[in-house]
Amino acid sequence: MKRLICWVILLSCVGIRPAFAGNVYADNLVVIIDCSGSMQGQKLKEAKTALREVLNSIPRSVHIGLLAFGGSQGWQFNLGPRDDSYLNLAIDKLQADGNTPLGEYMKYGADRLLQQKETQLGYGNYRLLIITDGEASDPKAVEKYTPEIMARGISVDVIGVYMNKAHSLATKVHSYREARDAATLKKAIKEVVAEIEEQKNDTGTDTAFSDLAPLPDEMIVEIIKALTAAPLYPIGNRGQ
Repeated sequence: MKRLICWVILLSCVGIRPAFAGNVYADNLVVIIDCSGSMQGQKLKEAKTALREVLNSIPRSVHIGLLAFGGSQGWQFNLGPRDDSYLNLAIDKLQADGNTPLGEYMKYGADRLLQQKETQLGYGNYRLLIITDGEASDPKAVEKYTPEIMARGISVDVIGVYMNKAHSLATKVHSYREARDAATLKKAIKEVVAEIEEQKNDTGTDTAFSDLAPLPDEMIVEIIKALTAAPLYPIGNRGQ
C-alpha cells in the first residue's frame, strides 16, 4: 500500500494521471478581468459576451473562478465546478470603475490556485487568464509576483483589449494575445481554454518510470520529496 501511494504522488508530479486518480483530478482556470474605469462601455460589454459564450461551453472537468478588480472587486464566482446560472449572473453584474491593481489580484488568484493544487495532490492544470485594457496601477507588485507565480506551476495568459501597444507582461508570461474587437476577444479566450485540453492530453506514458520500479520504498520516497519540493505557501511569502 505504501508503494502504491508513493507511485500516485510521483506520477502526479510529472503530469501522468493514472486511472485511479480521477477522483482528485480537475483542471483549474481563474479569469482575472479588468473592471477599471477605462473598461467602461463597449469594452466591458464585449468582454462579458465573450466570457459567457466561451465559459459556458468548456468541459465540465475544468473548474472556473472569476476574479475582478476595479469597479467590481473580488471573487465574482468562486473557483469550482461550472454552474452556468450563477456564472452568467456574476458576469452580467460586472461594473467598471476605479484603478487597475493587477498585481494584487494576480496574487489573490494564484494563492487560490495553489490551495486547489494542494487539495488535488498536484493533479491537474492551473492557469490565470488576465483580460485587461491597460497597465497596472501597482507595477512593482506585478513585477514581483509574476515570475514567482509561473515558477510555482501556474500558467499565466494575458489578453490585451483595445491596447495601443503590447502590455508590459507580453514578453513575461506564457502567452499574450491582442483583442481589437468582440470576435478576436472571443477567439483569444477560446484559444486559452483549448490549451488546457491540450495539456491534459499530454500525459506521458506508463513506462516513463520503469527504471524506478526495482528501487526500495525508502529511496522512492526520497525521490518524491525532491519532485514535490515546489512550495504551496502564498505568493510573496517564502514560507519562513
